[in-house]
Amino acid sequence: ADHGRRVPRTGRHAAVPRRRHQLRARRHGRWRAHLHDAHARSRRRARHAGARENHPHLLCAGADGRDDPSAYGGKPEDAFDVVIPSLPGHGFSEKPMKPGWNPPKIAQAWIILMKRLGYSRYVAQGGDWGNAVTELMALLAPRELVGVHTNMPATVPKNIAKLLLASSQPPANLTADEQRAYRQLDAFYSHGLAYAQEMSQRPQTLYGIEDSPIGLAAWMLDHDARSYDLIARVFDGKKEGLTKEDILDNITLYWLTKTGISAARLYWEAAFAVPSRQLAFFEPTGIKKVP
Repeated sequence: ADHGRRVPRTGRHAAVPRRRHQLRARRHGRWRAHLHDAHARSRRRARHAGARENHPHLLCAGADGRDDPSAYGGKPEDAFDVVIPSLPGHGFSEKPMKPGWNPPKIAQAWIILMKRLGYSRYVAQGGDWGNAVTELMALLAPRELVGVHTNMPATVPKNIAKLLLASSQPPANLTADEQRAYRQLDAFYSHGLAYAQEMSQRPQTLYGIEDSPIGLAAWMLDHDARSYDLIARVFDGKKEGLTKEDILDNITLYWLTKTGISAARLYWEAAFAVPSRQLAFFEPTGIKKVP
């Protein structure tokens, strides 16, 4: 393991310790990679005598966590450690040199990472590709993982998904809310998946996002109509959940690390290298709707 390679950092993330780990599965010595993670141990928790059992949070494809629950209506004893790994080929993690770094393998790597960091019990949260990895961690069901949370659960029934892929009319027995959801999904399946189709079929042809910062910015900004409108409002001076700095930081990270195409390859890996049975998300997990 390579625990000594510290990653330089600046700005508002400078206080978060970051390292690269070289991970290799014991039973699958063929694959290995240097993976980057941000690891913050809770200082407030360590100072609080009444702290509860620490369930460290593994955050996949999320932003840096906060170490001050009291600032958000919580209690100091609720503080927890945070581990934020970068997906292979994303950000400061190494670009995979061989095929095979699909969501199941990444899930295995995160389990090994948490063991390396010394955690015997933890929870995991994920969104977007992090959701796929987090749900697969639940499928693998390591003893250390006590729960998962996702903000992008795969909950569309299989029969509905087949109809959407075929651009068919919705079933007649849907409720009004279900019909509205079907129309939204149909619009996304029909007009909002071009970026994913390109990255899952021909990721290496996207040279424009690797060779030009303008090309990279255009590719990242024009993701979907709702996000595009939100970003446009931000640059018009309106206040939203994102700032100009957030948007430019995200683009700059991919540009400086030259990971635009290596990140896109994850779509190809998931489309061609993962048997469908391995992506049977949420078969063993429960879903709790949070208002």
